[in-house]
Amino acid sequence: MEFPFNVADLFSHEFNIVERDLRVKDASAVQPLEEPASDFTKDHPSPTTSSPVSTRKREFQEQLGRVIDALGEASRAAQSLSAAVTTTEKLRRSRHRVYILVEATADGRALVLGLLKVGFKQLFLRDEHSRLCQVRPLCLLDFYVHESRQRQGCGRRLFDCMTKTESLSPAQLPIDHPSEKLLSFMERHFGLAPALPQNNHFAVFPGFFEGLRQLPALGAFLGTGLQTEQSPRNRSRDQGRLPVTKRSRPHSLDSSLVGGCLEWTSYERGSHSRCSMPPQDSQAWQL
Repeated sequence: MEFPFNVADLFSHEFNIVERDLRVKDASAVQPLEEPASDFTKDHPSPTTSSPVSTRKREFQEQLGRVIDALGEASRAAQSLSAAVTTTEKLRRSRHRVYILVEATADGRALVLGLLKVGFKQLFLRDEHSRLCQVRPLCLLDFYVHESRQRQGCGRRLFDCMTKTESLSPAQLPIDHPSEKLLSFMERHFGLAPALPQNNHFAVFPGFFEGLRQLPALGAFLGTGLQTEQSPRNRSRDQGRLPVTKRSRPHSLDSSLVGGCLEWTSYERGSHSRCSMPPQDSQAWQL
C-alpha cells in the first residue's frame, strides 16, 4: 500500500504500534496492553489539544491518520462491511492497540503491508460443555494484510509479533466474528480447530478455557457449573482482574466468582437458558 508521502518518515520499524495518542512505537519495546480500569470511553474522551501543536507534529498525525484510515477502509472493502472497524477517530476514543506492518524499500521509502487491532471486551462465552463464563479478555478485533502480500507469511509474522508483545498464546485470544479464511489461518498455523461458536459472534478455541482451569480459584466453577441467582448481566463490567502469571497472560474474569460461570443449556438442543447474553459488536476478517 503506497501513499503520496514517504511512509518511512512515520514508521521506523518493521512492526509498529499506534494507540490513542497517535504516537508510533517499536512493537518490540512496549509492554502488554493494560485493561482499562473504568469505562474508558466515558472517562477519557478523544484527546483535545489545549496548547499549540507544531506544524511538523500536526502533519505527522495527519499522515499517520491517513495510513490508519486507509488500512481500515481496505479491510472494510475486502469484507464488504458497511463501516470500517478501524479508523483514526475510533482509535482515539478507545484503549485499543493497532499493529502496523511496514516494509522498507531499496529507495529509502516504505510500504504498508498490514494491520492488526486488539482490545479488551467483556464477553459471555460458553465452553465445550455449554457452560457460561463472564470474562474480559484481550480480543482480536481487526486483521488485514494487503492483497498483494497475502500467502507470503506477512499475516503470520504480524500475528506472531502481537502474541509475543501481549504475552499471549493464540488460543487465549477470542476473535470477533471470524471468517472461514481466518479460521483456516488459525488451524493451518496454530493447529486450532474447531472453533467454539458463540451467540455473540466471537469465536474461541478449547485452549481458552484450559487457561481458565489452570487457575485454582476458577477450576471448580468451570468443572461443576455452579449456578447462582445473580445474573451476569447485572454485575459490574469492571471488577477485579486476576493476577498475572509468569508463564502466560491470564484472562480477566469477574471477581464475583460464584456466578462468573453458570450452567448454560445448549441452544442446539432447543432448550431455554437461565441467563441471556448481551449483544456484542461483530466484525468480519480478511487476511
